[in-house]
Amino acid sequence: MAGFLDSNVALRYLTHDHEELFQAARRLIDSDEALYIIHAIVAEIGHVLLTVYRLARSDVVDAVVGLLARNNIHVCTDSPHELREALLLCRDSGRVSINDALLWATARASRTPVVYTFDRRFPAQGISVRQPGS
Repeated sequence: MAGFLDSNVALRYLTHDHEELFQAARRLIDSDEALYIIHAIVAEIGHVLLTVYRLARSDVVDAVVGLLARNNIHVCTDSPHELREALLLCRDSGRVSINDALLWATARASRTPVVYTFDRRFPAQGISVRQPGS
């Protein structure tokens, strides 16, 4: 089923640092499923690869460009309405990040209200939250 890709799924795919999660992410990303990604998630992937994994900038850019070049990955843009809704969602939560809130709002406003994530506490109001491989 088509859906939006969360950064944690893309990161498991790109880093191959947890075998079980990598395999689930690989089956999803290497499939023919239409997967959508928003700019905030691309930025988060880059930030994590640079700061947590300490990869060279050129390696990070190559990895992200390679991911985005896949035929089944489609980049979506956020609308001002979705941005406002996302910010209000995360304002008082203390747990939902701005990036997750942007992803949630974009998926909710789309014709594909599905988010693939390994985050079991991802906000689910108005969308379907699925783990890759389940």
